[in-house]
Amino acid sequence: MKTLTCLTATAVLTFAAMSAAYSADMPDGAKSLTVSFADLNLGTTAGAATLFGRIRAAAAAVCAAENGTALQQKTQYQACMAFAVSNAVAAVNSPSLAAYVDDRTAKRRAPVRIASSR
Repeated sequence: MKTLTCLTATAVLTFAAMSAAYSADMPDGAKSLTVSFADLNLGTTAGAATLFGRIRAAAAAVCAAENGTALQQKTQYQACMAFAVSNAVAAVNSPSLAAYVDDRTAKRRAPVRIASSR
């Protein structure tokens, strides 16, 4: 059965500490959720999109403790989400899922033209 575990530490995450904290084995006190995708065909865009949605939902649940109203909490939540999602996508090792995620994130990173003189 195909399953995936999204994980993150329950402690506060920072961008600087993320790579060091997770380069080793799963840290003490880490939360995890298992995401099943045995029912999906990852060779299709629909299957990749569905799995990506499940991964994001699991990451949101795992990272919920980091979410708050202060700017620092928002930053920590976003870092937690980005880390959990990117690790889960990498763990699946599916070219179609990776391409789907790359396409989605490229659209968000695309420069926005505010004004033009022409």
